[in-house]
Amino acid sequence: MLKKITAVLVISVFAVSLYAAPDFYADDVYFVTGMDAGLGGPYPTDNEGMECLFANPAGFASAEEQLSISNLTIQLQGDVFNIATLVISTLTSGGGDFTALLASPSTQTLLNNLYSGFTLTGPLYFGYLGEGFGFGIFNSTDFLIKSAGALSLSLGLKEQVFLAGGYGISIPLTSDEVHSLDIGIMLKGGVEGDVTIQKSYLELPGLLTSFNVDLILGQPFVFSTVIGVDAGIMYRWGDFLAVGVSCIDAYTPVIRNTYSGGITQFLNGTAAPTPTNGLVPLKLNGGVEVCPQFDVLEQWVSNI
Repeated sequence: MLKKITAVLVISVFAVSLYAAPDFYADDVYFVTGMDAGLGGPYPTDNEGMECLFANPAGFASAEEQLSISNLTIQLQGDVFNIATLVISTLTSGGGDFTALLASPSTQTLLNNLYSGFTLTGPLYFGYLGEGFGFGIFNSTDFLIKSAGALSLSLGLKEQVFLAGGYGISIPLTSDEVHSLDIGIMLKGGVEGDVTIQKSYLELPGLLTSFNVDLILGQPFVFSTVIGVDAGIMYRWGDFLAVGVSCIDAYTPVIRNTYSGGITQFLNGTAAPTPTNGLVPLKLNGGVEVCPQFDVLEQWVSNI
């Protein structure tokens, strides 16, 4: 048995060493929901809702049974409403003159410091939690427009589809099971497609008036495959206290294939892509949650 364990450790260390100096570091895999957006991110003591899938797999051990069929969440960032106001005002009062719109001082100020977009999670958001198990399949769509150097803009489109699943166990520390230690692990994997369009300010009027699917299909396309492992641990003292530590992306390699001929080349397979190997950096999250119980307040406040 010891030889088997030693062999596994040697293979694991060798595999990690292959990515000791990756070609690039990739963004982490995370699907935003309304709960996470309201709280400011995932919490390592979370064991309620599908959000705990990407917060701490140790939460699977104490999570109540639930099933998610679908979910749709949109998160905006940057000057989205200012951009919409400028475009709408131009279309309604300026006769759709995008050249005049781009030449206005307010638009120039906005473009010089632009970083706006949105993240749409769902509608694919199917998952199950219960009896220590947790799994799901999710998708998200990202759009980002930002300044890219002097007098140019970059428009990025990204689509993600991921499958995640894991298991958590609870180890009682006392005979009455008031104190317990939960341990969990989760495997995840999926694909990403990324298209970036970069244009100068002078090219924007033509881009806005002739934007179509063919333009997107012809831009360089990046197709990535990701597989990773999350792990976590949580100490619980009944419903009063929880202390959690999660290791997100403990080992998450990424293989990125770049198709210079765009999505058309990817679909037709007319030429081999340019591959690169990357890694999602490991993240350690820690947190403490205290839920005091006041019987006299329960008729007005269910949880503090």
